[in-house]
Amino acid sequence: MAESVLGPLPERRRDQTRDEIRDHILSRLSDSGGAVSGDVLATELGLSRVAIWKHINKLRQQGIEIVSRIGVGYELHADLMHAPMLAKALKTNALKANAIIGRQVLCFAEVDSTNSEAMRLIDQASDLTSGLTRHDNVMNGTVICADRQTQGRGRLGRPWLTMQGSLALSVILQPPVEPARVTQIPLLVAVALQQALQPWVPDIRIKWPNDLVVHGAKLSGILTEMRSEPGRVHAVVIGIGINMRAPENGWQAVTDTVLSDNSGTTRKATDIASCSKRPASRQDVAVAVLKALDIWYQRWLSEGFGPVKEAWWQHHAASGSMLRVVNGHDVLEGVAEALDDDGALMLRSGNDLVRVTSGDVDMEGKG
Repeated sequence: MAESVLGPLPERRRDQTRDEIRDHILSRLSDSGGAVSGDVLATELGLSRVAIWKHINKLRQQGIEIVSRIGVGYELHADLMHAPMLAKALKTNALKANAIIGRQVLCFAEVDSTNSEAMRLIDQASDLTSGLTRHDNVMNGTVICADRQTQGRGRLGRPWLTMQGSLALSVILQPPVEPARVTQIPLLVAVALQQALQPWVPDIRIKWPNDLVVHGAKLSGILTEMRSEPGRVHAVVIGIGINMRAPENGWQAVTDTVLSDNSGTTRKATDIASCSKRPASRQDVAVAVLKALDIWYQRWLSEGFGPVKEAWWQHHAASGSMLRVVNGHDVLEGVAEALDDDGALMLRSGNDLVRVTSGDVDMEGKG
């Protein structure tokens, strides 16, 4: 074995790939909560300190902020979303609870949208020419996250602006249910999000059908899409966007442009950092959301819609209150009286009980 002036070089594990080495470095820096010396990393990986330094620089070139502290080591200074780190954070809970969500985690620096990426994975696993579908390569519970979305989508075909540092992720599920029941999934996702985010944002409420709001300002949105055929669901993709912090010029500049529309409803936005007194990293929030989502999804599969419906109604910002629904040029006012089993909002307007299945709910002054 070659020797250096610092003594014998550590024995390198020959089976390590470049990506595995860098994943280990990132996981180690993330888990430490502080600085880790180059000597420690070198010993753990069987590399020289120079090799560690080269890997650190390559990670920096990918946009990951790692600082060097003289005499101390390397420290991670970034709100990082990294697949191995996220998978590791989910793994212990998943193994204990037989979780579905988080069995596979994919993270990207940039995609058009995480939902589109998920749909491509599903379509690539489908044999459309023969009319048969093969989804063995698309793992049920796969999570896809991205630092940036160039064409994020929201409900009613609206754009979803992924601000720097926001959380954007999608989950692929293959529920063994009739297609008609898929309309319940966005509502259970809303319940899971409300539960997961409440420790950071105690005042968070649900806005029909599946937005998360704080005093009327939107914090998070959900977009659900499906691949199916008559009588059979092949896959459902759940897209989740969460505002983690305000843009540099504040939310007003965003809501005056991207979020403006002609519906007549008030569209405001907010973020976790502005509403919370405790720090929140994207990974911590993602783990909380995915764990809560797995719990509610499995409960829905085993117990049906009843528990979801009860929790949704309890945390809806306008349950039993007067509100306004705008659907194109049509405006309906009434009292939110119930939630139907297909997700429709039952609105008492005069003497009529009206099923609302689409439109914008004006939450001004509520939530």
